[in-house]
Amino acid sequence: MATNKKPTNLTPEQQAIADRDDLQDKSWHTITEDELNDFSLMTNAFDLPEAAARLQRNKIYAFSWRTRTPERIDELTRSVRPPLRWGLVTRTTIPELKDLIDPMLGCIPRLDQVLMYKPWGHHVIVQKAKMDLADVGLNAGSMEGQKHQMQGKRDDVEVMTGKDQKISGSDELMGEELMADIDSDADGSALGDLVEA
Repeated sequence: MATNKKPTNLTPEQQAIADRDDLQDKSWHTITEDELNDFSLMTNAFDLPEAAARLQRNKIYAFSWRTRTPERIDELTRSVRPPLRWGLVTRTTIPELKDLIDPMLGCIPRLDQVLMYKPWGHHVIVQKAKMDLADVGLNAGSMEGQKHQMQGKRDDVEVMTGKDQKISGSDELMGEELMADIDSDADGSALGDLVEA
């Protein structure tokens, strides 16, 4: 025989959660015929609002939903440099979206996410770097991949591949040493730094 007796040795936080069961409205368990025609769940909660989608289609800003915690917002808005930096969409940063701003938070929240933006040009730089990195990864074991890696990092190096290429006595051969130099760029601008989480 089961009883609905609640334990008495709960912490205040656990007790508050247990009390929610008594307080919650259970009327939503029953679905009416009118509610069967509600297709609102078919939409993706993280689709961009139309005004933001228009700005993105016009290549003015890129938008992204990011985790809505102070730590993550600080990481994206302060801890990284452009082009990786994102900005929080507020009334003053993107006035075109002021009607969507939550008056309490001062931003555009959606579930556990917040809408962030960056200039379209920064978005293009990051996307190009990601594509270049993907190309290098796909071709890493091939001569073309090695050529792309070496030539992309140093202007003073000419890399040639193909069946018709031959090494003559005046050619200077570079391989592992050059790749080590490329991987440890002194200015810290390695391509991998542009990849976002």
